[in-house]
Amino acid sequence: MFESTTLNLPELAARWGKTQRQILEHAASMALPLCFNFDGLVIDGRGQRIMQFDADHKREHETLTAFIYESESKMQRRISGMLRDGESLTTPQAIELRKEITAAQEKKKAIEDLFDVVTRERQKYHYRGLLIATPETVDKINRLGFDGHPIWALSLDMKRVRLEPAATPWKDRLEPADMLVTVADVVAIETAAKARQTAPAIDAAAPAPVVAALVTTNDQGDTPLLPIQRARAQDAAILGEIRRQGLNPLELPKNAAGKKGVKHGIRAAIGNSGLFTGTTVFNKAWERLTGNSEIAIKG
Repeated sequence: MFESTTLNLPELAARWGKTQRQILEHAASMALPLCFNFDGLVIDGRGQRIMQFDADHKREHETLTAFIYESESKMQRRISGMLRDGESLTTPQAIELRKEITAAQEKKKAIEDLFDVVTRERQKYHYRGLLIATPETVDKINRLGFDGHPIWALSLDMKRVRLEPAATPWKDRLEPADMLVTVADVVAIETAAKARQTAPAIDAAAPAPVVAALVTTNDQGDTPLLPIQRARAQDAAILGEIRRQGLNPLELPKNAAGKKGVKHGIRAAIGNSGLFTGTTVFNKAWERLTGNSEIAIKG
C-alpha cells in the first residue's frame, strides 16, 4: 500500500480540526514548515552567481538563422531558375553569398556551442523536490489567497536559496492547496503534543507556539529535538519574540551608542534554557537568521 509523504494544507486543516488561515498564521512565524514542490534551478542565496544565456547572443543567433535560411532559399531559386522579379544572382555573387553563408553557419555553431556550455553548467543546479516557503510567501498566501511563484525559498536544511526557471515552465502562482507539510513533521508535532497532553498549538495569539508544538520531554526533563526541528524551533522562537515586542524582523533598530541593542533584549526574554541551553546556541541561531536574510538591521 502506498502512503503519501506529505499532506496539503486542506488535508492538514481537516486532520487537526483547524482552519487553513490558522495554520498559515502559525506557519508565517516558521513554527510549522510549509513546503511546495519545485522543479528548476536552486542557487545559494549568499550572492552565488551562475552562467546566464546572453541576450545579445540570442538575438545574434536568431539573425544568423534568418540570414542562412533566406540566403539558402535564394540559392535554390537561382539553381531552379525561379528567381523573383527584380531578383538577380550572378555567378560571382553566388560564390560570394556561399562564403557568407558558410561564415554565418560557423558563427551560429560557435554560439550554439556556448549555449551548450551554459546549459550544462546551469543543469548542475537543477533540483526537483520540496522547498520550504519563506515567511513572506506564507504571509502573502494568507492575506491574498495566493502569491506569485517565489524567487526565494528555504532549502530543507533551512538555507535561503534563490530560484530560477529551468526548461520546464513554472506554475504562475502558489495557492493554499499547493502548500505541503511532510508527514514526518506532522507526526513529530502530534507526538510532542500528545506527550504534553495538548493539541497542536496553532493559535497565533498564543505565546511561543512553536515550543508547545515541537518540543518533547525525556525522563531527565531535557527537551531533545531532531537537528532540523531544533533549528526551526530556535528560529521560530526568536522571530516570534521579535514580533511579540512589536518589531519587524527585517527592520530591527540599530543599537544606540553605549546601550545594549535589540539582540540583547530578545536573548534576555528568551533565556538560556530549553531550546537555547548553551553559551553559543542563541548567537548561532541569530547568525543563521541573519545569513538567511530573515532578520536585518534597518538602514
